[in-house]
Amino acid sequence: MDWNIGWVFWIGCSYFLTIVNCFFVLVKKAKYNYIIGVSGIAFFSVALLEELRMFSQWIEDGEVGMLTHALQNLPIQFTIRFLIVVGITTLLIIIDLHRTKKS
Repeated sequence: MDWNIGWVFWIGCSYFLTIVNCFFVLVKKAKYNYIIGVSGIAFFSVALLEELRMFSQWIEDGEVGMLTHALQNLPIQFTIRFLIVVGITTLLIIIDLHRTKKS
């Protein structure tokens, strides 16, 4: 069984970059940094690929029990993670656009 923890690192990076953007936009009142925002979404995609690689390894090793257990919750987990990263990013862009429109 191959427990790949690479996806945890990439999800952590994605959340960290999203939180950094939240801090700068909401607390520091700075302009939204699109490079950090796109990087957060890209890291989320890398985490997804890492999880799929882990599932592929389970299939090769014949660990069907692990795979069926993981796939039961997979759509909900991916949806929640995606909504967290993309939803917060979208809200920050809207706040930034509203702020620059006022100026």
